[in-house]
Amino acid sequence: MLSTNWSKAEKAFQKQLEFNIKELNSTVTPDHWLDVVDAVNFLNPKRFLDIGCGVGTIYKIIQNTSPNISYKGIDYAPAAIKIARDFWKYEGFDQFDFWGLSKKDVSDFDLVYIGALLDVLPNGDEALDFLLSLQIKNLLIGRINLTEGESYYKEYTAYEEIETCAFYHNAQKAKDTIENKYGYKSYGMRWSLLLTK
Repeated sequence: MLSTNWSKAEKAFQKQLEFNIKELNSTVTPDHWLDVVDAVNFLNPKRFLDIGCGVGTIYKIIQNTSPNISYKGIDYAPAAIKIARDFWKYEGFDQFDFWGLSKKDVSDFDLVYIGALLDVLPNGDEALDFLLSLQIKNLLIGRINLTEGESYYKEYTAYEEIETCAFYHNAQKAKDTIENKYGYKSYGMRWSLLLTK
């Protein structure tokens, strides 16, 4: 199943880390990482939650730019969490399925980041609605794909290892859900949306 394939993707996560290390050592920073830095500089959060943290590279981005921020990363894939803990030598990574989050779980965080999470779920609209229902104070949605047509997803193979998908949200439906249903103000960034209450 596309929604659970990542849970057993140890080789893919290892390749993800290798790719991220090359990006970290490059002179060109990916747009979605720049968006994280800009959001952190704009909001000056004390506590940062990374939902769907993968191998934890955003932890390094946060450490490089704002080392005083308390960072926590969660991902439902045991392989990702093991790689993140081992490589970054940081215990603030936990295996946890975001569908199990409650309002209480996210209430203490000043900024919550969901990187590629919505991008790799075949039920991206449902996931977006659920996350917004948690009433997160400030939410940065990275790598969000929008379309003028109906929401849909395309299947592809990531890191030559894992069958996954790229989800495209109907732009008007996403805007209505974000702004009208849940009352967020949204700010478009390079490849992300910053939502604030």
